[in-house]
Amino acid sequence: MKRCSVCKRQYQDDISFCLQDGTPLSDSNDFEKTLFTGSAVPPTIPGYKLVRDQQSTNYISRAKSPNKTLILLIIVTASTIGAVLLFFIFNWVKGRNDHSIVQNTNSSFATPVATPIASPSSTPEVRKDIPQPTASAVPEKRRELSEKIWYVMLGGYKYEQSDGAYGRLAFFRQQGYSAYIVDTNDYDNFDPNLYAVVMGPYSRSEAERIAEQIQTSQPDVYIKWARKKNE
Repeated sequence: MKRCSVCKRQYQDDISFCLQDGTPLSDSNDFEKTLFTGSAVPPTIPGYKLVRDQQSTNYISRAKSPNKTLILLIIVTASTIGAVLLFFIFNWVKGRNDHSIVQNTNSSFATPVATPIASPSSTPEVRKDIPQPTASAVPEKRRELSEKIWYVMLGGYKYEQSDGAYGRLAFFRQQGYSAYIVDTNDYDNFDPNLYAVVMGPYSRSEAERIAEQIQTSQPDVYIKWARKKNE
């Protein structure tokens, strides 16, 4: 039996052309082959495309090529999703590391606590070249200086900085000066609310001479007059 490749009619073996459309008939056993002859376009097989042979008039059935645009779109989409996931994973890991660093830093560095400087327990050697006031000499000096009594000001510190005042006191005592600490609120003409490291009382000339001697190494030393309140 022969068969028309266009209208699918079957004919006897002695007939060569289709009586309906004139297409050359083919042996029905060879109809399913992928190689077709003649100028007529054979039917399309799912999953394949027909390509006309450039050297003949034959049609060859070939597998269809994938859609390149669709493949490119899939690749771009997958790359974008991967980049977004990597970005969030990186930030998450970085956040955990930063949190760990902060915790380790807080645990490693404790808040420093100031260690008070104890007041000198022993009396150092007193410098003999500096007049040292005594309890019995103070009334006499006050009688001589009826208006103003002078002090050598070695340093002033706020109440919360008492450690600094004791450190300054220890420094001058180690050098042989008879320094001591007073509360400035107990004196007229002193700046209020301070612990002052002072020497005195002296006459003005004595205070100036002592201050000039100390200023060679401590230029911030100065003299100031004051009178203790309620005396």
